[in-house]
Amino acid sequence: MSRILVVYYSVSNGNTREIAHQMAEYIKADLAEI
Repeated sequence: MSRILVVYYSVSNGNTREIAHQMAEYIKADLAEI
């Protein structure tokens, strides 16, 4: 089984961060912020 990584960049740590967290949780992926 392959591993999945969601990588995101958010200037204000607002909507982008929340959506990235939700996506990672939904697909059971690792999460990384740039």
